[in-house]
Amino acid sequence: TSGKRIRVISIQAWLNGVSQDSVECYFGTGAGIGTNTGNAIFRGRVDDVASAIHQGWPDGAGPLGAVDAVLSVLKTTAVASESATWALQYREE
Repeated sequence: TSGKRIRVISIQAWLNGVSQDSVECYFGTGAGIGTNTGNAIFRGRVDDVASAIHQGWPDGAGPLGAVDAVLSVLKTTAVASESATWALQYREE
């Protein structure tokens, strides 16, 4: 919602493909975490096909974006036959 901030409560990523890969989540639409560490929320490696990685924070302690900040997710390697599925819990503040 315009004028609100996003507080991340938990994030989970699954790979839908045939290999391992890194996944990341960050505030903003620019480069990923490796280039802009100040906007980082989460980075992890999914080791198995159909396995997941999860990060959660205690109530009120999760990352908080700036007003009107965009939340971006990234699967590090772009492979046409693979994708990632994300589940994100958040609240607006």
